[in-house]
Amino acid sequence: MFRAVKAGARELLFPARMLASPEVRAFSAAVEKLSWDVGSRVLSFALSILVARKLGPEGFGVYAVAWYSAWMVAQATDLGIHLVLLRSLSRSFEPRVFWSAVLAKGALTGSLLALALAALAAGALPSDSALLLWLIAAQLLGSWVEFLGVTLRSRGGIAREGLVLTVLRFASLAAALWAFSRGPDLSVLAAALAVSSLPALILALALLPRLDRPGQTEAGRLLKEALPLGLVSAMTLLYLRADLFIVAAVAGASEAGYFQSAFRLFEAAFVVSGGLAAGTFPLLAARFGEKGFDALARFVLGLLALSSAPIALAFALLPRPVLCLFYGEGFADAARPLAFLGIALIAVFANALTTHLLVASGRSRRLVASIAVRLAGGVALDFVLVPRWGASGAALAVAAAEWSLLAVSLASSFDLLGLSFLAREEASSCS
Repeated sequence: MFRAVKAGARELLFPARMLASPEVRAFSAAVEKLSWDVGSRVLSFALSILVARKLGPEGFGVYAVAWYSAWMVAQATDLGIHLVLLRSLSRSFEPRVFWSAVLAKGALTGSLLALALAALAAGALPSDSALLLWLIAAQLLGSWVEFLGVTLRSRGGIAREGLVLTVLRFASLAAALWAFSRGPDLSVLAAALAVSSLPALILALALLPRLDRPGQTEAGRLLKEALPLGLVSAMTLLYLRADLFIVAAVAGASEAGYFQSAFRLFEAAFVVSGGLAAGTFPLLAARFGEKGFDALARFVLGLLALSSAPIALAFALLPRPVLCLFYGEGFADAARPLAFLGIALIAVFANALTTHLLVASGRSRRLVASIAVRLAGGVALDFVLVPRWGASGAALAVAAAEWSLLAVSLASSFDLLGLSFLAREEASSCS
């Protein structure tokens, strides 16, 4: 009887037709994804804070360059596979698609490991190769954890994916605390981070539903389909880290540490935009072409715009207190870079939707062109501004690049947002 009363009350407050509406489902998925992402990313951000406080600006700059070098190498095992897998399995869960993705990612991982071993044997790696190799191992294992998490999310398992990623980042933080208890040795830290990825990988495998092995897989076809998104991923990786590498090379490790401290705060805000966009993407992909798709897209865009405002204002108007709160007085010189990054944040949040819309609609070429504009503009400005203003110049380049991406991606998705007065004639094109 209690269940009947509870069900009746729920129907009275939230009618079934309301609960079934795309906007409510999108909002629910976005909030669930965002909630898990906030929890897990807080742990990831805490790791950065711990490393920065233990090593100072110069040591943090050295660590950041090594960490993101390994991250970029490990991302070569993705090449768009994760997003294609999510898009395909969200529409129809087929074991053949999953196993094709496993084979494709496995082949890329094997090739990368073979190249790393060959470089090590030939003495082509730097003197601190142990640090780099351990970090590559950590990033590769983390990439496989994320791959399995995407599979869980595609079947509505947002909570299961969130649990896996939370375990991954909690274990990384615990490993760093253990490593620093033995002293500020980056090689020990890197080895501990690699080992800490194993519990999350085991958990993800345990949560994965039993999948029958198909008689035939299509890894080659999947790689071909993922290639445009792989190009986007590669350009995004270069864009996100080119600033750090250029600052380190031109202005030195300390300036790189200041930039990375500001950029890490800026990047931490991506958990909100990324969570909202990632949570709604399966629904957008499933409903593409249906009536009401544009209204759903505008709803998500409005949600993102409102979410970005308070964070952007805090970064732009109160950069020094924010930095001192997290990093301490030693990082106060990163205030101006953080203020510039605050200007970029509103565009970043809007871009989270416009780029996902281009993926959901299959407009890969337009997405590649949009990302290429951001990459070219950002790197060109880096070479002009960093020699003159260091970390502040790099942050200003990021702001200009993000707003340029928004302009180009909006021009390619006006019709998807239902902005008929600006839509192109080829609204139905998926080129």
